[in-house]
Amino acid sequence: MRFCSSCGTQAALNVRFCVRCGAAFASPQPPPMPCVSKPVPAGKKRRLWVGLAVMGILGLAGVALSGLYSSVDERAVEKARVFLSSERRGPEILFPVHMLASYRSHEYVKMVPRGDGKFTLVYRFTWDEDGITNIGFDCNAVGNLEKISILNDNGGVFGIPFFAANTSIRVVGNGFIALVGNNLTVEDRQQAQRLVNQADAHGLLEMQLKIEQAVGM
Repeated sequence: MRFCSSCGTQAALNVRFCVRCGAAFASPQPPPMPCVSKPVPAGKKRRLWVGLAVMGILGLAGVALSGLYSSVDERAVEKARVFLSSERRGPEILFPVHMLASYRSHEYVKMVPRGDGKFTLVYRFTWDEDGITNIGFDCNAVGNLEKISILNDNGGVFGIPFFAANTSIRVVGNGFIALVGNNLTVEDRQQAQRLVNQADAHGLLEMQLKIEQAVGM
């Protein structure tokens, strides 16, 4: 029921005009529709959260990587590159790695930070017609060589790094001693002899390069 706004007469809801004074009743307004939010499917929610998580991880990784690069001293990198990029260094390094190969070239590829100012310089060596060997040179924060790693090599079975040098270690060892003999201490000679006895041409090459870099050869 409702009442006329003019005379106060009671009337039914479906009556359009007051029976007493003839005033028109306002048309009833439909009740407002309830606002119901559409639920997001569980799969879509999961993808959204995964996407946000990936973005966060990538952002943190970018910050961390930026910090690693900024911690490396450019002067240390330049020091190591000057030493490793010299013309004489290429054949000298390749000889024990692939003793029977013909050296063609070696070139700097990239620098990879390792934290605490340390870094790795990657060089690509080409030899024979199609031989390629990538070598990583780990350096400390001031650019001094610490370790050598063969990153990848396409020499095949007969081109296994250091294989020929290890089998003829006495030749390699004597060549090493002849090359840097004047700069070897008693302890260095003893260490070189141990490496020869262990047939470790890899270790001899690392030792040779460290000594040459230290004395400016």
